[in-house]
Formats: sequence, structure tokens, C-alpha cells
Amino acid sequence: MIKTISFRKGIVQSIAALYILLFVYAALSKLIDYDNFHRQLAMSPVLTSHASWLSWLVPVLELLLALLLALPKTRMLGIYGSLCLMGAFTTYIYLIMNYASHVPCSCGGILEDMGWVEHFYFNLAFMVLASAAVAIGWSCNKESPRKRNAYGIAVLAFGLFAGAGGTVKLFLMSEEIVHYENRFQRRYPHPSVAEIAKVQLPHNSYYIAGFEKGRIYLGNVTAPLHLLSCDYSLEHFRSHEIRIDTAGLSFSTAQVRVAAGRFYLANGTVPYVFEGSLADWIGCRSEAGLKRFTLAEMLGQGMAVRTFSEQGEHILGYQPLVPGKAPQYSLKMLEKQEDGIFDTDGTLVASGDRFAYLYFYRNEFLVSDATLTIRARGRTIDTVSRAQVKVAESRSGLKRLGQAPLLVNRRAALYQNLLFVNSQLPGREDFGKLWKQASIIDVYDTNDGSYRFSFPLYDIDGNKLESFRVIENRIYLINEKWIVRYDLRQQLLDGLQDTPGQVQGSDRKPERE
Repeated sequence: MIKTISFRKGIVQSIAALYILLFVYAALSKLIDYDNFHRQLAMSPVLTSHASWLSWLVPVLELLLALLLALPKTRMLGIYGSLCLMGAFTTYIYLIMNYASHVPCSCGGILEDMGWVEHFYFNLAFMVLASAAVAIGWSCNKESPRKRNAYGIAVLAFGLFAGAGGTVKLFLMSEEIVHYENRFQRRYPHPSVAEIAKVQLPHNSYYIAGFEKGRIYLGNVTAPLHLLSCDYSLEHFRSHEIRIDTAGLSFSTAQVRVAAGRFYLANGTVPYVFEGSLADWIGCRSEAGLKRFTLAEMLGQGMAVRTFSEQGEHILGYQPLVPGKAPQYSLKMLEKQEDGIFDTDGTLVASGDRFAYLYFYRNEFLVSDATLTIRARGRTIDTVSRAQVKVAESRSGLKRLGQAPLLVNRRAALYQNLLFVNSQLPGREDFGKLWKQASIIDVYDTNDGSYRFSFPLYDIDGNKLESFRVIENRIYLINEKWIVRYDLRQQLLDGLQDTPGQVQGSDRKPERE
């Protein structure tokens, strides 16, 4: 009997020794390369928002358990704790494998080279060892078997529940914080985008005017009546010239948009809009009554526009291009904080039957349609909720900026329900080199205003991107004389691109302005 008990205790000691070796090795690997471990946790889709405290708590727990396992009097307590912690690790891997959009590694040493499936079964094997050690420990207990077994089952159930349940709880909390209560921590899936093609353009004055039937159309700032087009592979370039039968108009500040088989040449200062077919590139002036506008994007049979109210403040509106239909304007869509001009400055983008307006100097955007019904309001993940602008007034009464404001968001693109924002502020986990070498794009689901993920678009010859557009999983950007195509990993878009115009899952009801 004594030999049997001694043999069982020897098995428990052997299992404890394996755990000591595992925990000490894993903890030291994490602490030696602490910055990398912290960054990997921060990029994790499961524990993103808890990286700051988990990055030191995990190795500390591993070393503490190793100490408990090494001492005979606390060995069984260490076994119970090891089972609890290993249950948490195994649940984490299960969540990564089944619910994560990307799968980082937060291990150290040789464990980092292990695949996620192998790592999952490796952890399960150690859980089996810990369970065996617990069972052997019960059998060595001098108390009655019934009481011993009941106590053992309760401890085992508690360990599994505490480890697995705690990890699931952290995951749910992290999702809520990252998507809706983000404290400015970006999520970079890896890999996220891949550069597919890059072509040098003849001039540095091109911008993306639109897409139509598998081709990209590029407008030219210095020659507004001249366009280039190419296919989605950035091949087979063609040149196009818009022909206008009206004399005496200046086209120097006009811009072109291409949509639904037609082109539109618009100038908000005059104002005028010429439209025509891509088949012949002959433009006819729209007879619709136009009011001056500062921004315009095509939306159905009209334009979403930004113009000025009678008080001289920015307002949004919808300008039909059908004769006889009057334009509509909303005085309440843009929310004034200071002067109603500089504090509401931003960019206008459109896709399908919706448009989005992104503020330059604060972390807000709104989504609407041709009825000027607000479908969603959202916030970008930075913390600048109030525009940091100082407005001065000249002797003639003209308002101007007293100093350079803090630029929060620079450019944007809208595709279906996804808003792509070129942010100007680094987050807590942004890498120095990455931030200096690339423009960071944050992606939001406009259906509910939630943040989804971020990715970099790299500089060319030290120049940041000038404009970009998105269609399907393709991202096209203009950078000086270059047009570049990136492909976004399709898995990141699955389940996000709902039917344009539908709003699902938003806590905010549509507002009629």
C-alpha cells in the first residue's frame, strides 16, 4: 500500500515537473521579448483591449504556479491552478481558431513555431495530465472516497469554468470595447492587404473619377476635359476627351465623376454640371437649377452636395439633375461646435444610394441618402471629439483660421456599408516605422458605426497617398505619378457588406432632418 501511494505521488511529481518546465520556459520567453509579446496581445482579436495588463499578468501567473508546483505543501494547489490556467489558454486558442478574423501568435520560443491546431492539442494533452494529477491526488487523500470525489469534482469544475469562462468574458468585453468603446487602439490583421500592381502615370495631377464595367477612370486636375482609363489590372490604358459645345466657361476647377455608364463634369463655383455618355464623351449642360456648392458626389439621378446656408455655415443637401425637381438642404445634419465653417469642414464620399460625410478635425462621421435621412452617426477611434480650431476675424469681417488646427481624418472612401478612413493620429500600438512609412486606413461598418480593423498603404518615394477608392476587395490609390492596386483579404470583408441603403444593428434610429 505504501509503495502504491509512493508511486502515485511520483507520477504527480513528474507531471508537476513537466508543468514547471513549461511555465518557466514560457514565462521567461515572454519576459525576455516583452515588447513583442505585448504587441502580439494587442493585435489579438480576442484580447486586444486587455493587452496592457495581461502582458505582465500571464508570465507572473506562470512563474507563481511554477513555484507552487515546486513546493510539496502547495503542489496540489499548483496543479489546480495549472488546470485553470491551461483551460484559459485552450479556450483562447479555440476562440482564435473559430471566431477570429486573423490569427496572431502570443507565445514565445519554440511554441511560436507550433501551428494553432497543434498548439490546441498540445494544451489539451497538458490538461489531461493535470486532470490525472488531480485524480491521483484525490486517491491519496485520507478522507472518505465519497467526500473526496465530491470535493475533487467541484474543484475540477470550478477550474475549468474559471479558466474557460474568464477567457470568453474577456473576449466579449474586448469586442465591445474595440468595436464600440475603443480607447484608440488599432487592430491590424496580418496579412491584411497585398500590393498587386503599380503603374507610373504621365503626370502627377490625376485622381480617381470612378469605375464602370471593369475599368477605372482617372480625371486630371490640370486638364479637366482629359481622362485616362485602364482595366482593374492597371493595364490597357486609353485616353478620352470630353467635348463640350458651350463656350465662355472656365473648366479650370471642374472635376469629373463616372458612374452608371455616364460622366459628369461639375464646377460648384459657377455652378454647372455637364453630363454625357461614355460611348461618345459629348457633354450637355444640365438644365436643373443649381446652387453653388463646395463638394459634390453623384448619388442616383442627382448629387449629394455641401454648400452654405444663408448664415454662411456649411450644410449638406441633395441636388437632383432632373429638370423641375428642386434641391433639398438640411440645416441640422452637420453639427456646429464653433463657427459652423472650419469646425464642420470635412470630405464627402458616396457609394450606391448612400453618402458619408467625414469631419476633418473631430472623430465623427454621418451616413445619409438622397432623402437626407441620417442612417447612422459614428465616431472614429481616436479621442478628439471636439474640433481644435481657433477662428480669427479680419477687419473686413471675413473669418479665417487663427492657427493650424489638429487634423484628425484626412481622406475617405465608401464602398457599400464600409467606410475607409485615412487617419492622421497614431494609436497606442502603432509601430514607429509603420506610421512613418505608410498611410493608415481604419475601416468602419456604417450599419452600426463600429470600428472593424486597420491596414497600411505604403508611401512611394516618401510621398503619402493623395486619394484612394475601393471597389469590392480592391483598393486603388494615387500617389504622385503612381496608381497602385492593393487587394484586401476577402475574409476581412465577409459578413460586412450588406445591401446598400439598409441599416441593421444600429442603436440609433434613422433621423429625418
